[in-house]
Amino acid sequence: MMLTIEPDNTTSHRKPDSLRVQDAIDACSSHGGGTVFITAGTYRCGTIELKSHVQLYLHHGAHVKAINEPNHFPVIGKSPDPILENTQTLLYARNATNIAIAGSGIFDGDSDIPLQGIETAYKEQFRPAMLYFENCRNIMIRDARFVNSNFWGIHLKKCEDARICGAVVKSN
Repeated sequence: MMLTIEPDNTTSHRKPDSLRVQDAIDACSSHGGGTVFITAGTYRCGTIELKSHVQLYLHHGAHVKAINEPNHFPVIGKSPDPILENTQTLLYARNATNIAIAGSGIFDGDSDIPLQGIETAYKEQFRPAMLYFENCRNIMIRDARFVNSNFWGIHLKKCEDARICGAVVKSN
């Protein structure tokens, strides 16, 4: 199955685009897998959960930007840092197999202010990670760009057979 997400340029648009992206991922997953294509444009997103046998493909010019609204980033676990307490993330997968992120688009954590030390991080409690995969197998991350992460850039916890090719990570 292949589904395409295009920008919603209506001025009354207030819902995060991650809801449309997640619906497409869920539809692919329920049909045994597929690819969700995100075309050029800017997308305001909360957490996006990848599922088994699904590829998320960002076309050149696609810009998936984290929104600064904590309620669109569910807590997915405890942070290893006791002061930050919870882990929230833009891209997420748990117990998934055969997942991929590809294309030359950009995932943007929307944190363009460099931290001046660990104290600054602790003052800002809402600091979602960019990508957090846990207990996943057969992962491909190819050519995507990950910029301005608020916390971890790419965190693969207890994952097997991960391949990262041509990806760019630029973080504070």
